[in-house]
Amino acid sequence: MSTVIGRASKATTLSNAAVLDEERAEYLSSPTKLEDFATGAADSISKSAQYLRNNDTKAMLVDVEALVRSHPGPFLLIAGVLGFFAGRALKVRD
Repeated sequence: MSTVIGRASKATTLSNAAVLDEERAEYLSSPTKLEDFATGAADSISKSAQYLRNNDTKAMLVDVEALVRSHPGPFLLIAGVLGFFAGRALKVRD
């Protein structure tokens, strides 16, 4: 139950961020790459919030697994980089 509430809370936060990004994009005086970027970011955040609302944890894990299986190289690279930084963070300093 708390997982559902946590997902809903994160989805609400993402939705609020998307609205703020859209409002900021509207204040730019002329169409620019920055405005396009801000609008695109707001759309992506909004889609992420909707995804969190519509999917449970198991469905998200299945989606991640499918993504990793279809693109293993980038995920191995990311795992290696995260492992490196985790090792550096946990390294005992003499």
